[in-house]
Amino acid sequence: TVRHVYTLARIQRTLDGQPLSVTGVAQDITERKQAEVERQQLLNQTRTLYHISESINEQIDLEGTLQVLANQLHEEVGFDTSWIALFDENNQGLTGMAGTGVGMTPDIINASHSIQQDNDPAVMAYKTGRPVVIDNIHTDERFASLPDEVKAFVGKLLEVPIISGSKILGVMAVSYQSPAAPDITQ
Repeated sequence: TVRHVYTLARIQRTLDGQPLSVTGVAQDITERKQAEVERQQLLNQTRTLYHISESINEQIDLEGTLQVLANQLHEEVGFDTSWIALFDENNQGLTGMAGTGVGMTPDIINASHSIQQDNDPAVMAYKTGRPVVIDNIHTDERFASLPDEVKAFVGKLLEVPIISGSKILGVMAVSYQSPAAPDITQ
């Protein structure tokens, strides 16, 4: 067994400088040395985990992740369209990040929605923090001023706020092209 010892000693000498005696203390510091080694190992592991975390954060592609979600809503859940927008602090509006489905062009997907627009279902869901359900976008007077290119491929629409803790991050929308489609809230 290896032991670590700390020693402190004083040599007493004769008048001509010859060693006469030694007095001192020896202390077993093996446990302290082991604790130092363990602390250094933990510090190294923490640094490694930090670097891994940094690498993961650098590799996360938010738009790609949101697009996968939009695709799954469209393909696996069966909605005709899906769209995800996040709040943009700089523009003070919702900015489209991902979308797919019938009629979803890049211009529509990437559109910005000013939070000043009171007749925009995405903005309504964002401002209220509650879902907005539209059973028939063509007959709902609240949305008469929506662009025709949106009305062309949306019949039933559900806009749901994306919330983390107490903060509303954006909006997720799903729709059916036909107002006669199944109940969108099910």
